[in-house]
Amino acid sequence: MSPRADDGYTLVELLVAVLIIGILMAISVALLLNQQGKAQDAEAKTTVVTAAKAIEAYGTDHGGYGAATPDDLAKIERSLGQARGLTVTSTATTYTVAVDSLAAPGARFSLERNSSGESIRDCSLPGTGACRATADASGNRW
Repeated sequence: MSPRADDGYTLVELLVAVLIIGILMAISVALLLNQQGKAQDAEAKTTVVTAAKAIEAYGTDHGGYGAATPDDLAKIERSLGQARGLTVTSTATTYTVAVDSLAAPGARFSLERNSSGESIRDCSLPGTGACRATADASGNRW
């Protein structure tokens, strides 16, 4: 009787292959979650800019920003009706619009127009996601 050749893989070889696949999966899931957070922050920032454009239109039509509400902005730009946590704080000459981001609990992006007419972009969780830890020379964090 002739000796039989080994067919197939050993248990160790199979375990190494499974281990490598597991490591690759862990890395890809972590990268995917990071990209998802960036996309959620980008969506929130885009919504804030849209809200700022809507309140500017409101201010032009009404001679100031004073009585603007999220519902008023949604009438100007329909997509704002679906905005997460949209808030508007305004006076006759200034406003702040803010929107929640799903990237992290408590994450909010805001855009403020001050009495000098300058726009300041801020966020609630400096140093996380798309929110810089320190503001630039103009006071902007995003």
